[in-house]
Amino acid sequence: MSTQLERFVEIVRRLRDPEGGCPWDCRQTLLTLRRFLVEESGEYLEAVEDGDVAAIREELGDLLLQVVLNAQVAADEGLFDLEDVARGIADKMVRRHPHVFGDRTEASVTDEALRQSWEAIKRQEKGNDAASATPAGAVAAVPRSLPGMLRAQKALGRAERAGLAAAETPGEALSRVRAELERVSEGLADGASSPETEARVGELLLSVARLCGTLGIQGEEAVQGAVTRYARGLGAQESV
Repeated sequence: MSTQLERFVEIVRRLRDPEGGCPWDCRQTLLTLRRFLVEESGEYLEAVEDGDVAAIREELGDLLLQVVLNAQVAADEGLFDLEDVARGIADKMVRRHPHVFGDRTEASVTDEALRQSWEAIKRQEKGNDAASATPAGAVAAVPRSLPGMLRAQKALGRAERAGLAAAETPGEALSRVRAELERVSEGLADGASSPETEARVGELLLSVARLCGTLGIQGEEAVQGAVTRYARGLGAQESV
């Protein structure tokens, strides 16, 4: 570990010291720190989108703080420590990249072969989890905490790769979007209840996520870009 990383880990340890540390840091738990990780991730992504190198470096530091602080909280509770975290992710990266760290029997490896290998190794790792080891379980295991559009595309992608859903062309996906939009329109005309309307709009958004997948578009990035453009447009109107 570099001198600066060692220094930083020691700073966080002292912040959590019950005798002379920071009262705020000492009060934190893995649950109370959740929102800060989300906030810092958002700020980092914004810095990347802006191409602000200084901000990217600073926000990466804030993300590192969350990793080290969470690990220190876990260590204080006797759960695991930063070394365990580093060992776990290092072992995983070696295990999931046999084409790099194993016998290099092929001169080149295609992206599709790499994806299949990655998925197969993940299934082996989760073999002791009967629920997530099944195709349907793998789809259900996509984290609920992900942004909606990102979660939708991950779930749809897993379902397709598992053979639970047929691949669609962009034209077929677009037709599905139109059909779901028509259902929303019909519901509004029929005076559908709020829960029913919400469900229909949800299906519409899911069909949009499917369309994004057929076009090779990351839906979450697309909607974030649209919101950014919308905000800038409002700002431009105010300046007129």
